[in-house]
Amino acid sequence: MTPEGNQKAQEYYRKALEKDAGYALVYSILGSNFGFAGLMGFIPPDLAAKHALENTEKALKIDPSISVAHSTLGALSLVYDWDLKAAEEGFLKSVELNPNSAWDRFFYTMYLRSTHQYDRAIAESSFVLEKDPFNIYICTEIGVTFLLAGRIEEAIERQKYTIDIYPEGFMAHLNMGEALEVKRNLEQAIEYYDKAAILSQGNPLSETRLACALVKAGNLPEAKEKIQRVEKAKQKGYVPASSLIPYYLLQKDFDRAFHWFQQACKERDFNLPGYINTPIPEHRLPDDPRFNALLESTGLIKYLNGG
Repeated sequence: MTPEGNQKAQEYYRKALEKDAGYALVYSILGSNFGFAGLMGFIPPDLAAKHALENTEKALKIDPSISVAHSTLGALSLVYDWDLKAAEEGFLKSVELNPNSAWDRFFYTMYLRSTHQYDRAIAESSFVLEKDPFNIYICTEIGVTFLLAGRIEEAIERQKYTIDIYPEGFMAHLNMGEALEVKRNLEQAIEYYDKAAILSQGNPLSETRLACALVKAGNLPEAKEKIQRVEKAKQKGYVPASSLIPYYLLQKDFDRAFHWFQQACKERDFNLPGYINTPIPEHRLPDDPRFNALLESTGLIKYLNGG
């Protein structure tokens, strides 16, 4: 889960397409790969969405029955277009075409948790794990689903399981830190956030989460240093603006927090719909006229209200 690894995968997919330009499944997987790159913050949302959609449409033109292509369309609707209805249609179509696919059923759980249907999401997750128990991305995200449902201990167990499978994966460490922070075990949370930052080679999603935990622990100088480094990186390239919002909320600097919220909306930040329903209470958007107006005008209020 690094930018370099993501790009290397894209190179292999393109080589496969050079040998067979009519390989619909590879086009669909390449489209999904670009969507993942946007979600991880490796590339800007508009670029990720553009290439994801282009490759997905090529796949569907060759073979309309490719289920993963419909999953990608659903995912783009969910995280970029902010259209829950279109997202549901895409995910349900993919499940209809391939009901035994763990990947397609997993994507559907992402829609269910975005609409606060946590019990259904967990039920779907049980099926997904039976089909694909060793997919580290699926495993760690299902842990997040448990956390959003308020089932903290099960969330922690799921992240432990994922880390045991792949100790070098930064996302499971990041999500474990989040679960421990919700549990109010801040010291351990910081350890996992720090490990995530190391494993991800300073990925801003890890660095900003660590900075927020350091603020809560009273280590303000180190937290500020990390945030300044991330903001400097954003001046040179893409960094998800949503990752910077909670730091300024914790600092009670609502003007700066709103600045980054506005920027995230402008960029169509893939992570923004998920951030709106963060399980960490101190990171949630304030009940403030400016924030509320932007939630309404962008349609993101649907995610806050569960559809």
